[in-house]
Amino acid sequence: MKLIADEKILFRSPDPKSIFCFTPALLVGERGRIIAAVDLGGPGTAALEGPRSRLGDYPAGNQVRLFLSDDGGTTWRESADRLPMRHEILFRAGKALYALGNAPELVISKSCDNGEHWSEPAVLRSDAKRPWHQSSTTPVYRNGRGYLVYEQYNPAGCVWPNVRQFFMSAPEEADLCKAENWRFSPPFDADPLCGKFRELCDLGADWYPGILETHVLPVSPGCGHLYTPGENSFLLCSRFNTPGFQLGALLKGIEHPDGSLEITLFPGRMKELPLFVVPFPGGALKFHPLFDEESQLYFLAANQPRTVFAGGFTGPISNRRKLVLWCSRDAVSWQDLGTVAFGPAENAARSYPHMAICGNDLLIAARSGDEQARNQHDNNLVTLHRVKNFRALAAEAGI
Repeated sequence: MKLIADEKILFRSPDPKSIFCFTPALLVGERGRIIAAVDLGGPGTAALEGPRSRLGDYPAGNQVRLFLSDDGGTTWRESADRLPMRHEILFRAGKALYALGNAPELVISKSCDNGEHWSEPAVLRSDAKRPWHQSSTTPVYRNGRGYLVYEQYNPAGCVWPNVRQFFMSAPEEADLCKAENWRFSPPFDADPLCGKFRELCDLGADWYPGILETHVLPVSPGCGHLYTPGENSFLLCSRFNTPGFQLGALLKGIEHPDGSLEITLFPGRMKELPLFVVPFPGGALKFHPLFDEESQLYFLAANQPRTVFAGGFTGPISNRRKLVLWCSRDAVSWQDLGTVAFGPAENAARSYPHMAICGNDLLIAARSGDEQARNQHDNNLVTLHRVKNFRALAAEAGI
């Protein structure tokens, strides 16, 4: 499979054995500025200057760093502020930029100067017994509103990744740091559906097939019977936690005429059998699907598993080295376009991708490592990859 992207190191951990690079995110701001973010976690974050979240991947908490580039990603400088959150989502709404994350409350920070400075995070929702969870995604905008999904853990003691999905919406021009400007769906609990799947699949005694890290996509006419004209509905694509099987979960997000939000299932070809588990490249790990309005195509950055059974049930840990770009007309039938990156060693991941369209190019940030990385999960780099003329790749593939 041909290599279709270059690679540059965007950020390097100051201590690869104790400060780890987790969630990367990208956003194209005003005047072509590129904003990148990463949340740092690990036992060494206690030594970092600046605030940290109260709940993190390690007891010391996480810290989001934000970086700015005005030359297309060639050079970077850090913004003036560091944020006490993790699992950040960067997006643009109205004249402001936002970073949504958890600390463990659901919190949000705003920048009114194109990413130079960021406000103290405001709390949107708080529940001491149910921390929030997600990874970097890209909101969808329709009719002056933005739509995304964030997730919340079920009470302590449940088997990971036991999270519930909330479909969220807010008007683009409002102050999104005010909780009253947001609408939330009731939580969606996929556990009963996942439990049925467990009985049919070779998962191992300690493996639970929950869904998590859910993305929002528009439903285009190319999606066949999933598309309903006049309905304000969305594809919600979830990672399906397995040892490496290429499966994902598909949910339906709906905004009803009265503005209320709901998560449900799409009907299958037979109405009595709704759609839920679908073939999905790299679906056992965090992936990033993105809809391109210009081409009306779906693009997907995901890891391609090299093994499921070899070495025991460690698929999501040991399948993070190769990152591939895929394309689809219906967000279900995917065709590979080429290799985005391949790590130089087994501990050198290229995973947890996040994409942003920049003119005719596709930018992809990855949670990465080199030979100094602690392992494929606890990474020491954020890398930036540029796929030039990405739409031409889809045309060449006949999509």
